[in-house]
Amino acid sequence: MNDTQTTGEKPVFLNAKQAAEFLGLKPNTLAKTRVYGNGPEYRKHGQRVLYSLEDLTA
Repeated sequence: MNDTQTTGEKPVFLNAKQAAEFLGLKPNTLAKTRVYGNGPEYRKHGQRVLYSLEDLTA
């Protein structure tokens, strides 16, 4: 169980541009990691790609 499940807090999600900035990457570099499957875990909501802040800090 992760911290958000035990404390009841909602997880914070960043879009691809925000996540790239958080990681110090260009958005295109982060997109390539999604294609090759070696980047941080992400979720798709419709056409939107979202990254959990918890996954990005892990």
